[in-house]
Amino acid sequence: MSEREGMRGCFKYGCFGCLALVAVAFGFFFLMAAIQTANSGEPAYETQQTEQALPAMPAPPMPPAAPAPPELPEGTTAAPGLSAEPSESYQVELPGAGAPLGTIEVDLDIGDFTIKPGPAGEPIRIEADYDTSKFELKEEMVQKPDGTWAYKVTFGAKGGFWGLAFGGGNDGKNRVELIIPRGRPIELKGSIRMGESKTDLGGLWVKNVDLQYKAGDHFIEFREPLPFPMDNFKIDGSMGNLEIRGLGQASPSTVDVKQGMGELFLDLQGDWRRDAQIKTRFSMGECKIWLPEKARVDLRRASVSMGESRTDKAPAEIPADWPTLTIDASGSMGELHIER
Repeated sequence: MSEREGMRGCFKYGCFGCLALVAVAFGFFFLMAAIQTANSGEPAYETQQTEQALPAMPAPPMPPAAPAPPELPEGTTAAPGLSAEPSESYQVELPGAGAPLGTIEVDLDIGDFTIKPGPAGEPIRIEADYDTSKFELKEEMVQKPDGTWAYKVTFGAKGGFWGLAFGGGNDGKNRVELIIPRGRPIELKGSIRMGESKTDLGGLWVKNVDLQYKAGDHFIEFREPLPFPMDNFKIDGSMGNLEIRGLGQASPSTVDVKQGMGELFLDLQGDWRRDAQIKTRFSMGECKIWLPEKARVDLRRASVSMGESRTDKAPAEIPADWPTLTIDASGSMGELHIER
């Protein structure tokens, strides 16, 4: 047997050995969870609602007062061309400009999770329904002297990983809903590990997004345009299905989306308000990128190491004032389709 054939055989059987170890680990984990769930009896489900007040917003800046008109001699009227209006124009800042940036961090595990916008002026709200005998919900709010603030919500099995394996079970009936008020500049970050999630950030003042997804089906959308274009949008998925819709409504300057194993759908539809750098990576599965109707596309790369890649042709005529989306998309194994 040649050295090359020996290396192929080693790689082949070595991979099978790794897969066997992974299968044993997952089998043990789910077996223990199943045993615990079968012997746990009736779950103690309770509904919980919380509110977290946010720092007061500063008043919107106002333009300087107009200068007083010059005094005229008694009994006379204003000379032709003389006006009490200010002699120079003043620029008024956008409402809410200078408001302190808030950070919202999520650390969610096992359940059905929803993140959605709420009315301006209200607190951050949580509505949850879960088995309180096995799972716990925690909140933390920190306000800093400079006016910035950080809010964190954590949900998972009591005891962490071992609590999940030997006491938490795998209960998909847990429901947690996070409601974020409009009108405040925020950045959203954190992780959602196992379960399903639906996130709608439409209408929120979101500056940055940095989320990690581990396993399950996850959906992110922008039903409404953001009041201001987003700076950065970063998503890192591991296993399952990841769907992102209406990203043009957010118009982020940079987009970085990764998916490990499963399906990835990236919809760039919407009226982009700026140029953007868009980078997409996937390891194994299918990736589909849906291009917007009114945008210039600079496709730097669209390739799959082992699989199929298909790209639609650009329109014959593109207006010069359309924003430019620079796209770099690649995958290891599977299919990549870029369509308009």
